Amino acid sequence: MQHILEIKHITKQSNQQESLDQVSLSIQKGDIYGLIGKKGSEKTTLMKMISQLIHASNGTTALFSSADNQKEWKKALKQSGAIIETPIAHEHLTAFDNLLYYCIDRKVANPDRVIQECLTYTGLTKTGKKTFSEFSLGMKQRLGIAIALIDNPDLLILDEPFNNLGPIDVKEFHLMIQRISQGLGTPLIISSHILSELSLVATKFGVLEQGKLVTEFTKEEFDPQLIPEQLN
Repeated sequence: MQHILEIKHITKQSNQQESLDQVSLSIQKGDIYGLIGKKGSEKTTLMKMISQLIHASNGTTALFSSADNQKEWKKALKQSGAIIETPIAHEHLTAFDNLLYYCIDRKVANPDRVIQECLTYTGLTKTGKKTFSEFSLGMKQRLGIAIALIDNPDLLILDEPFNNLGPIDVKEFHLMIQRISQGLGTPLIISSHILSELSLVATKFGVLEQGKLVTEFTKEEFDPQLIPEQLN
């Protein structure tokens, strides 16, 4: 089966220390990959590397079978959508108008249809005249994902999306992930230090400790006893 993302023996040196140490993982069509790790495990470093916000010191990477060079990687990134840290949108615009802005900017055909589909998949169809500045953090996260969905990406990269979300927002987020995965078939990589949330949506897991990927397992192989105590 073709790999959507394949990382082999990636290292990242920072201040003469290795923040990522020989990390290897792969994502295939249909996967929801949960990257688990406590704070300081370098999850965001890895997600930024995948998104080309920073560059690896050593190792090889391939996104949609692209060649392992910066030009090919940037070209392949146009087929993916990423939210690293805080989602960005126009504060004074509604969800619909934010999506319309980006549809026009990206010259998207049939913008009304695309917008309605993106709002439906992210559960934002009933936000009405409420502007981005009035959204809860969870709604802001979902609008960021809706904006990423405009281009019908072949991979979604979400860094710590559960952070500081209330119970209602967490529930809506779970439903959104299921709709996107089942309805669009979009593979995702989601990082979090909250195992209880990731375990409800992920189909494959990797545990990152101090920049090392220490174990991987599928949802069927999931056993809380195999997970570091601080993540349970």
